[in-house]
Amino acid sequence: MGCFPSIEKKQETLNILGLNLVAHQGENCWNTIRERVWARFRTR
Repeated sequence: MGCFPSIEKKQETLNILGLNLVAHQGENCWNTIRERVWARFRTR
């Protein structure tokens, strides 16, 4: 179902952040999120 428990709430947060992540990337999901979040912060 995804790499998170309660994926709906998490996905909601991710959508707010504008990351539009695919939840079913498996083990790489959290690393992808972290990388994108840090990349987003670094660009600001």
